[in-house]
Amino acid sequence: CRILPESSRWLLSKGRQAEAKQILKKVAKTNNVLIPEKVLDNLGAVTTNDDEGKGKHSALDLVRYPNLRNRSLNIFFNW
Repeated sequence: CRILPESSRWLLSKGRQAEAKQILKKVAKTNNVLIPEKVLDNLGAVTTNDDEGKGKHSALDLVRYPNLRNRSLNIFFNW
């Protein structure tokens, strides 16, 4: 028995659209809100569009830009 359901955003990012739809329907019912079926059907399309523009990053990206480098070093030494 779960008290708090998984985040629908997290479920969608993991490719679990059916579970995300089920949770969204349950939350909408609890809040007395009606989510159109059109919106629920387009959930999978939204996640694929979000992932297209993201690139891979490495630890070198932390020192590439001066502002980010200063923040990273500050955090490192204060830790």
